[in-house]
Amino acid sequence: MGYGVAMSTRSYRHMNAEERETLSLGLAHGYSLRTMATVLGRAPSTLSRESARNATRGRPYRACTAHTLATGRARQPRRPRKLLDPWLWQ
Repeated sequence: MGYGVAMSTRSYRHMNAEERETLSLGLAHGYSLRTMATVLGRAPSTLSRESARNATRGRPYRACTAHTLATGRARQPRRPRKLLDPWLWQ
C-alpha cells in the first residue's frame, strides 16, 4: 500500500582510493570529518569509521596506508558465526 513516501534502501559501499585521497587531503588541510562527509556525499559515521580503522597509531590518516590496510582486511577469510557458538550448531 502506497503512503506517498518512497523508502530508499542504501547499502554500504566501501571507500575507493580516490575518496580516501580526498579525505586525506581534506583532513591534512584541517577540515573536519563532517565537512569532508559533505564534500564526498557520505555519512559522517562512514568517514569516522574509515579514519578510526585505517589510521596508524600516533600518525594522521593517510590514503595510501588506509587503502593498503583495507585491502588486506578484505582478503582475510571470515569465520562463520555458527562455528563460534555451539548453540547455533543445532
